[in-house]
Amino acid sequence: MGDRAADDRRRLRPLLRAPPGPADRPVRGDRCGPAHGRGTRGRRHRPRVGRSQRRVRDASGRRAQPVRPARVDSPRQRAAVPVRSARGDRAGARRLSDATTEALLITRDGVMLEVNQAMSRLFGYAEGDLVGRSVLDLVAPESLPFVQSLFAKGVEGPFEALALDAAGEVFPVEVHSRTIPYSDGLDAGVSSIRDLRERRAMEERLARQALYDNVTGLPNRVLLVDRVRHALSSARVGEDSPIAIILLDLDRFKVVNESLGHSAGDALLLAVGQRLQACLRPGDTVARFGGDEFAILLDEVGGPDGANVVAERIEGELAAPVSIGGHEVFVSARMGIVVGQPGRAEPDDLLRDAEIALYRAKAGSMVRRALFEPSMSSVAAERLDLESDLRRAIDRAELRVFYQPLVDLATDRIAGVEALVRWQHPTRGLIAPMSFIPLAEETGLILPIGRWVLETACRQAHEWQLAFPSDPPLTISVNLSARQFAQADLVAQVAAILAETDLPPSSLELEITESVVMDESEPGIRALRALRELGCRLALDDFGTGYSSLSYLKSLPLDTIKIDRSFVAGLAGDDANLPIVQAVIGLAHGLGIDVTAEGIETADQLGWLRDLVCDRGQGYYYARPLPAPELARLLGPDARPIGRPATTRVAFTTRAGRRRDRIAG
Repeated sequence: MGDRAADDRRRLRPLLRAPPGPADRPVRGDRCGPAHGRGTRGRRHRPRVGRSQRRVRDASGRRAQPVRPARVDSPRQRAAVPVRSARGDRAGARRLSDATTEALLITRDGVMLEVNQAMSRLFGYAEGDLVGRSVLDLVAPESLPFVQSLFAKGVEGPFEALALDAAGEVFPVEVHSRTIPYSDGLDAGVSSIRDLRERRAMEERLARQALYDNVTGLPNRVLLVDRVRHALSSARVGEDSPIAIILLDLDRFKVVNESLGHSAGDALLLAVGQRLQACLRPGDTVARFGGDEFAILLDEVGGPDGANVVAERIEGELAAPVSIGGHEVFVSARMGIVVGQPGRAEPDDLLRDAEIALYRAKAGSMVRRALFEPSMSSVAAERLDLESDLRRAIDRAELRVFYQPLVDLATDRIAGVEALVRWQHPTRGLIAPMSFIPLAEETGLILPIGRWVLETACRQAHEWQLAFPSDPPLTISVNLSARQFAQADLVAQVAAILAETDLPPSSLELEITESVVMDESEPGIRALRALRELGCRLALDDFGTGYSSLSYLKSLPLDTIKIDRSFVAGLAGDDANLPIVQAVIGLAHGLGIDVTAEGIETADQLGWLRDLVCDRGQGYYYARPLPAPELARLLGPDARPIGRPATTRVAFTTRAGRRRDRIAG
């Protein structure tokens, strides 16, 4: 396999480093490296004559003869011109050079004449050990031919090379040189040498950050795409060795991340990444794609069957719980799989097809993974159109709030209503929430949609309270998604909406699902308590369908639990459901929590729930979700008890004794 990281850096170097500027290229000009005693080659020596002929005048105002500097015609003559004190100048220059932290040396014909203290420290030699030696002794063997070629060609300017210190350590340096007149009157080369080790380390860190994920240490999307492109390269065309991409999305990661905290989420990602690596061969790649998505590149996989074998291995590896901060977190994943042949596919196309297959896997409740098929593309295009339309639905006022009555089972009177969102699409008609709410959750659109529903429902409830006063006042129930519940400013949002709509907090019941509170995280409990302190009622929706735990019934500040419709549907003929519902109602009442039954559709189901002393119920038996004007007709002072006609109610109550006997038995 060779050095995989080195191969990656070589292929991706154009992406990671900007093209060199003029300062990064060797240029002709002042000589760098050893200075030859022949003076400045190729240059005509002009006498340094002061050309300024300024007009000066004496004290009486008459023009005076200008003072001209002495005329010097050649380097040899310049060397013979008296100077203040060459020895004193050299001593002052030496003190100045020793004061700088930059390594400096003076050379002639490739031999070092002088070095400063920083130069000695950089290379680990005493000054006396360097003076008189060839500068090439300080060049590492790897760079020696390059440096010699620069000297031979007379190339001058900044360049980079590898240096060799007294201990034999090789390190990168940057050399800047120019030619100066030396104290003996002849030209010499002065060079500054800059240690590049820190810069190289920084570049390596930046390169790693550009190609690897900071949380898991795995390759990121950029590096994965490059490896996919390399695996599909034309050099491999004709080989019977297809590749496969598995795109993996973790279930419920947002709940863990938002309930236990981001550090717990990072720990979960790291653990998952390590488990995925354990499932792969050395030549395969696992990358973090961002968020809770991972991508796996299987090289020479052999076809769809080979990819499915790896997917099964991954499912088994993820089955064991992950221990994070004292919590055992169970994680599962959905996978989209695509297989591609070198020379017949592009990386972007394969990744798009893997996304489409992943969406198919996430759309089904039982299917955990899906292999891409060409027919899936049309479904993905339809989903893309739906997402685009959904983004504009709020601005276009296409969303509607319908209301379903919550009925007091003891009186058949409406005690409250639940707000349910619908989408009135201009061409598709009325779209049920299950057709677009999951998409809204995935894209984050649930946040603006949820806020709009909450505000609309609270305003409508206040209008009904004014129009149809009752004691106690009518309540409104609104669902909060996991992403809404995780907002840091959720309590402030709810308080602002209540103040804006003039709805009393006690008239608002917020419904959350079990997945939101199953981890019993401190931030989640604090949010619930803050909402309760605000005066809102709290309901646990769909109780019994998820990771039900009796412990959080006593630890969470709940007012209501809602029994899922699947248990209510089996009451009439399934003996197994009866003790479950009976136990839930008894436990809730023992903790001072009300119980609402969802999905009541028959008189027999209603009879069972009444005998079990269930507090409230909702379902098609009473009414379907209705637009506000239609529901208002059920709230008037002359409105009869909601439900079936009285004759029907009398008919099913004759079986009440038999039901009570079964409950008691």
